[in-house]
Amino acid sequence: MAREEGILGIKIIEGSNLYTLKFRRNDRVQPLSLMSNAIKVHNESVSTNPTTLFQRISITKQSGEELEDFLKYEECPFPLPVFDEDGMRK
Repeated sequence: MAREEGILGIKIIEGSNLYTLKFRRNDRVQPLSLMSNAIKVHNESVSTNPTTLFQRISITKQSGEELEDFLKYEECPFPLPVFDEDGMRK
């Protein structure tokens, strides 16, 4: 969904004069500070930090394809490699 909205936004910008280009409020990028910091996991609200999440994804990705892979999954309140089916690893 975000990809399609981004492509639509680029199509609006293409061929326009950037000095006269105006965006409607709904078309503007929202800062991370306005986002809700909670997600629902098994009907329980879990607090996350989107800035830290964005920084970690930016540091670990090495290509655009990897970024697409990262963004396929929902946020998780704990690093998955630390846990397995039985609980915490070693």
